[in-house]
Amino acid sequence: MEAILLGFRRPIFVGLMYCVLSGLWIVVTDILLGTLHLSPTRAVQLSIAKGALYVIVSGTLIYFVLQRLHHVNQNLETLVSARTAALAQKQQVSEKQVDALRTFIDRAPVGLAMFDHNMCYLEASSRWCSDFGLDRNSIVGKSHYAIFPDLPEQWKEVHRRGLAGEVVRNDEDFFTDSNGKEHWLRWEVRPWGYTEDGGAAGVEAVGIIIFEEDVTEHHLLQRELVHAQKMEAVGILAGGVAHDFNNLLMIIRTRTELLQQAASDPEKVIQHADQILEASSRAASLTSHLLAFSRKQPQSLALIDINSIVNNLSKVLPTLLGADIELNVTPCTRPGIVHVDVSQLEQVILNLVVNARDAMPRGGRLLIETSFEDLDEKTRPHSGTEVPPGHYVVLSVTDTGCGMTPKTLDRIFEPFFTTKPPGKGTGLGLSTVYGIVRQSHGFVSVSSEFGNGTTFRVYLPHSQAAAAPATVPNAASSHVAQTATILLAEDQELLRGAMAEYLQGRGFNILSAPDGKSALQLAEKQKDPIHILLTDVVMPGMRGTELARKVTQIHPETQTICMSGYPGDLLENGEMPEGTFMQKPVDLRALTTHIQSLLRPT
Repeated sequence: MEAILLGFRRPIFVGLMYCVLSGLWIVVTDILLGTLHLSPTRAVQLSIAKGALYVIVSGTLIYFVLQRLHHVNQNLETLVSARTAALAQKQQVSEKQVDALRTFIDRAPVGLAMFDHNMCYLEASSRWCSDFGLDRNSIVGKSHYAIFPDLPEQWKEVHRRGLAGEVVRNDEDFFTDSNGKEHWLRWEVRPWGYTEDGGAAGVEAVGIIIFEEDVTEHHLLQRELVHAQKMEAVGILAGGVAHDFNNLLMIIRTRTELLQQAASDPEKVIQHADQILEASSRAASLTSHLLAFSRKQPQSLALIDINSIVNNLSKVLPTLLGADIELNVTPCTRPGIVHVDVSQLEQVILNLVVNARDAMPRGGRLLIETSFEDLDEKTRPHSGTEVPPGHYVVLSVTDTGCGMTPKTLDRIFEPFFTTKPPGKGTGLGLSTVYGIVRQSHGFVSVSSEFGNGTTFRVYLPHSQAAAAPATVPNAASSHVAQTATILLAEDQELLRGAMAEYLQGRGFNILSAPDGKSALQLAEKQKDPIHILLTDVVMPGMRGTELARKVTQIHPETQTICMSGYPGDLLENGEMPEGTFMQKPVDLRALTTHIQSLLRPT
């Protein structure tokens, strides 16, 4: 019966059941009436009763069927209503999620755009449309290349790489818009349509998503911050320079007054004069340190084996270090050829050694090593100073001293920064090292831990050329024509007079001029040879370089010596006439020796 009721859910089954039961009823009752041999009257009565029973049974059956159909219909309606409500709820949730996602994308501080495999827009954020001047409703379904027909090939290559499954990014891309405004972008291209385990849904990605952020404001703020830090460093530098120069000027002034008072005592005169010379030498040294820090110190570059410099200095370093510091020097086994200024490299080593010595007041060990390093993206150091890939000769100076804290490490190359007590250091030693090394196209890295010593590593580009052989001074002739004529052009009157008096005292004939124009007039009037032109570079009216060119046209025999308080590479864009450049303040004894070497017959 249960099977029959379950079958009522199917109309075909119900119809078949009704036909079968009806046929069986008719057949069975007819057979039964035929076997009873009833009278016609009785047969009619039984036929009527059979029909009535058939109607009752059929009606009952139809009633149950209709009841079942009604129940099924109610269940179906309830089920449909429930499912419809569930679908509506899901649709509402989906719409809310879509709206939330749309709000999230539109309010994101970056531009987002989704593309299919043919680079047609599937979706784009408001920021994207705003940054590129697009209307979202008009770009969906259109090709990115149709919207930007002049898109550079490099961007198309980035898109192809993304569609091939690669993640491409750039944290600081630069471009100039049609209005000439500079922009910096941070962007990333990512493929989409890939399974979670990394396998592709197809041969290539279904499409790409591009993220872009305009970081122009951040870049400009960063630039302003760097500028502010530079200005702060300049302020510190100016204060330190003023302090040290004021002290030196005070020494010179005091010794000069004492010199005037001691005119009758030759021994005191010499003593005061020596102190004045010492003070001026310290002032010149301070200037040299400042120029090295700013990477503007004139260089006399040569190919040199760094091992020879280290070995030569190692002979005098024990005296500098003292008996309580053990010195170990380990040069590399093959020549480390570098293109540097020898005296500046010696200054770098000495400054690092002095810094190490001061870090070991109770003694310790100092190791100086040279080595070769071929650096690539994997092997180059990524902490501290960034050293680009390349072939380097490395100078390492390691001490077992007190080490440095991270806070000190951040400031060690700042000018006038020192951890030493007042009067014990200028704070220019390591900043000078940094300036010289960077001017030599090298890099400095430092590693240190408080209480566990420090290692400085100087990376200098390795040169494949051979080092120049040591030169021997030419002693063929020591006779110098002391009657040579020198044309002196210097716009500072006191300096010009002092130099003229000094050179005249050495036996030279001096033609003195306050500027280039006057010097040129003297050269035109001079019939006898002018052996040396000694000129300042920066003068009013005519620069020394121009004067040199014009004087040598009149007197081809003239040799030129240029002087300036400015660094040599700032003068005439670094283009100096043939001759010699000497940085002020000039050591007059060295100047005299050089003039004699120029006049000496070859």
